[in-house]
Amino acid sequence: MRKPWSMHKRKGIYQTQLYDYTNKKYLTAKSTGTKDRNEAMLIAYRRAMEFDSGIAAEYTEWVKNVSMITLSNEKHPLNTEMAAMIQAACQDAVAKTLQTILYNKNTEQPYSVSAAEYEDAPEEAKLLLDQLSTLTFYDYTQLYWDYDKSPHIQGFIRRGETPPNPERFHDRARAIKKYAKFFPQCLLTEITGAKIDTLLGAIKKEGNLKDSTIKVFRYIFSQALSYAYQHNLITRDVAHQISRETKSAQKKAKKEAEKAIFTKEELNRLFNSDDNPFVLEVYKLLNELLFKTGCRIGELQALQIQDVIKTEKGYAIKVDKNYSRSGKRIKCTKTERTDMVPISDTLAAKLVAHIEKHPLKDKPDAFIFFSAQNIHSPMSYTAIRKNFIATMETLNFTRPNLTLHSYRHTYATFLLMAGFSEKELKVATRHDCIAEVWRYADHYTPEIEQLKHRAIIALDTMIS
Repeated sequence: MRKPWSMHKRKGIYQTQLYDYTNKKYLTAKSTGTKDRNEAMLIAYRRAMEFDSGIAAEYTEWVKNVSMITLSNEKHPLNTEMAAMIQAACQDAVAKTLQTILYNKNTEQPYSVSAAEYEDAPEEAKLLLDQLSTLTFYDYTQLYWDYDKSPHIQGFIRRGETPPNPERFHDRARAIKKYAKFFPQCLLTEITGAKIDTLLGAIKKEGNLKDSTIKVFRYIFSQALSYAYQHNLITRDVAHQISRETKSAQKKAKKEAEKAIFTKEELNRLFNSDDNPFVLEVYKLLNELLFKTGCRIGELQALQIQDVIKTEKGYAIKVDKNYSRSGKRIKCTKTERTDMVPISDTLAAKLVAHIEKHPLKDKPDAFIFFSAQNIHSPMSYTAIRKNFIATMETLNFTRPNLTLHSYRHTYATFLLMAGFSEKELKVATRHDCIAEVWRYADHYTPEIEQLKHRAIIALDTMIS
């Protein structure tokens, strides 16, 4: 008689196939989601019972009634003593196996890896392997996003590589602490995708958060769990067990995160009118630069006098750094490269005139847009944003997702309407990939609606 199931590995994960005694064939293989053989056997046993509750009785009865043995293709009856010995041996083996499975499943003990796997683990991972018997999921997640203690960051340092910027880690760590009370009270080795789904639901409800924000929390957990799986801290790839966003949720999150763009009429009112809606000239100049260069706000905050360069074709600004408002420091640009961004003669004249009034105009490293509180520091994002919001409210331009970054989206969209190719847009917006370009340029405008009508006319003309 066949065993109720067969077992094999696929990419390190145990797969089980139940045997259908009625149709005399194995069913489709299913993953147990674990690398642990004992746990996989227990899962297989439970699946077999769910598939056919009579399997256990049938299989056990077969073991008890062993009375034949095959020798040289001939069946010979066993004597009573031999049959009793085989039956006792089978029962003892089954009992020991089940005892081992239940012990490994229900007792709290450190998850163990082989000596070779432990020896190959990096030092920062070994420290975690040594404390798995008491390491909770919350403590691990908090540790992973603690920039100064993170094993992920320590790995970069050990390999002599440049670690990521700390601001993102600090933001994630604050978010984890804020919602600590909702974390499941379990060990890291006991975490499951279902528990994280419940955690995400509680966080969303407590903070009344948008789907786009929950997407960030999903990333917080999946990245930490991916590291844990890669370094044998957990036996299952739990990150892939977390429920993915539905298509409707993805569309909703995309809509929530999508920036609004300015219309031509609004831009003319902002920069071509007789009065200055921003009140102060420095704010008008900064906003105009945001639109006409497509720069990010942090890149203009970090702009120094030495970055305004006169060339044979006119003026250009050198963009090679960004100001981190959360870290309050200068860092590299998002693309980690240096770009020269040309500006028109008219805009250059305004920028040069502004620099001429600068109290530190003779110092090349002075910030062009400096703080009113500290002339040696960049103008604060809070001050720029406050002026922007006040101006939009005064002009009645306010609408959801219209922000300072909307200038950059407007820049890309208008270049697309002007006939720039994807490759040209990639260069102009200083992106690394076309997909990112389309995220900025894929906005609806009245001009795009007119293209639809032009398409109808063009088709009618072609077939007339």
